[in-house]
Amino acid sequence: RQDTPRPDGRNVLVFAQAVDAAHSGFRFWEDGNADGQAQASELGFVVASGPQADFSVYRDPADSSLWFRPEFAGVTMRLYAATPVSDLTAIDYAPAGGYTRDLFEAVPTYGYVFAVAENGTTRYGAVRATHVGRDYLILDWSYQTDPGNPELLLRGNLPTVTVTGFDIP
Repeated sequence: RQDTPRPDGRNVLVFAQAVDAAHSGFRFWEDGNADGQAQASELGFVVASGPQADFSVYRDPADSSLWFRPEFAGVTMRLYAATPVSDLTAIDYAPAGGYTRDLFEAVPTYGYVFAVAENGTTRYGAVRATHVGRDYLILDWSYQTDPGNPELLLRGNLPTVTVTGFDIP
């Protein structure tokens, strides 16, 4: 299999839906110009929770824990490993199976893999939670823009994250 670079982003702030619903979702890719190709300006958006988000951050009212919740109908996810991952780059391949629409608790240093099925193709994304608080979490993400390719290896020389302008409280 040939290595395929993938875009990524670091230190993205996503709020719990109960705190700031307008900034509680995340979308790996939105094809703004409808060309079927992922450009850097179309990747890694903090969005409102709901079907336009790939996933959102849910806060459990019983204990204030934060959870990743699949939102878009074609999104399934799974825990990458039962142990922490040292860095986002440690998530090198999307596992072949085990994806679900269940919620997963956001745990610092753990990795999560998403399968995004849309328009007859599946693309894979990964998230590593770097900080989890009561009101928000901070994550690193990567996304494989090549349809069907499970490689989530380190990116090539592509621009990555767009600054959101949010201050961390």
